[in-house]
Amino acid sequence: QIRFVEVLKVWGLSYLGNVVGALFAALVFAYMTGLLSMQQPWTPFVFKLAEHKLDAPFLVVFVKGILANMLVCLATWQGYSAKDTLGRMVGIWAPVMTFVALGMEHSIANLFFIPAAMMGGLHATVGEFVVNNLIPATLGNIVGGAIFIGLPYAWLYSETEGKIDEASDANLP
Repeated sequence: QIRFVEVLKVWGLSYLGNVVGALFAALVFAYMTGLLSMQQPWTPFVFKLAEHKLDAPFLVVFVKGILANMLVCLATWQGYSAKDTLGRMVGIWAPVMTFVALGMEHSIANLFFIPAAMMGGLHATVGEFVVNNLIPATLGNIVGGAIFIGLPYAWLYSETEGKIDEASDANLP
């Protein structure tokens, strides 16, 4: 029930906030602490994973972005629908761990992961990151979250449901 320009404003501010937060976290974790220095045993794995994310074709990143945000949206809905803390934890954890374990592409997660690897010494440019990963992942996330999850939920829970209930209530004795 809000205008599309307002949706874009919320998305833009949210995305900007996530960019700032993810880059700050990458700076703190990777650069300021040295957690991705070459002396660490996990650094080659992190670099290889980031390189793989940067080398994937546009369509692959896009489709993985769709799937990632479908799982994130599922986690959100499950978290909201649970009645207690344990239910919320499991409802959120399972889909998020699924997208992580399957190597899906979530733009906000990648805004931390790939820049952290770059700050740790990965030889990649900001342009490569933006063009090869961030743009297709973001577009996929929008399709997965807004089109495949948000739109069906909006349709299922639209006000016509209330009107149908009111109409059927009118026929009650």
